[in-house]
Amino acid sequence: MGLNLANPAKGEMDWDKKLADNFNAIVQYANANDLSISQVLAALDNKVEKEGYISSGDITQIINMPSGFYIVGMPVTGMPVDNRNYNIIWSSPHAEVKCLLAFTQEGSHENGVSYQRTCFGAGSTLWWSPWKRLATAEPPAMYDLPLANGYALTYYASYYYKTQDNEVTIIGSALKDGGISNGEVFANLPIGFRPARVVESPAIFYDDSGITNPGFVTINPDGTMYLYQISNPKRVQFNVTFLAEA
Repeated sequence: MGLNLANPAKGEMDWDKKLADNFNAIVQYANANDLSISQVLAALDNKVEKEGYISSGDITQIINMPSGFYIVGMPVTGMPVDNRNYNIIWSSPHAEVKCLLAFTQEGSHENGVSYQRTCFGAGSTLWWSPWKRLATAEPPAMYDLPLANGYALTYYASYYYKTQDNEVTIIGSALKDGGISNGEVFANLPIGFRPARVVESPAIFYDDSGITNPGFVTINPDGTMYLYQISNPKRVQFNVTFLAEA
């Protein structure tokens, strides 16, 4: 029996029910249709018959159950967040690698959030990975770069953001009428957007006549951002990406 996963932007695609057992197929379908994994799981949830209801014990007991969709009640332990109802996909296409997907039910506190957990091994020798929250492909919030006194934003974009993978990107363009001094602080990133170690990135500096000179930006673990150059410029422009401190 086929499944229709409707996507208004891309049309419909028929799926065989057994594809729900294969996490890779879900990921490939999501990527091919510009959908998040949560959206695909929600579509499947409405169309696939559930294998059963798990109401007690630890979720690792699912190791003895057939692949398919299940409803998990709040008393079950070992889930991503306690006291939540989940729908799950249990997939065991290989003898020694099994995948467990959990996504919160509609109307819950974390509506649409998805998690993945993997089981390795066979028989009495099993190892379960920790739960990992899956990205939802939602655009991150963007913030104006917090500049130091004396600096101003320019006509060009100047902002920073962080993805769900904890990757911070800064698009910077700042102006200082009195001239940029070598080695001075020009911005400060807030907690949660700072690197674990010092990050250095190339930058381009401009003087009043528009002549460019190379330099670089450094970002310290305390969030302070410094400019280094060899001329006496008025404007700086740069782009830097790094992983934020966990």
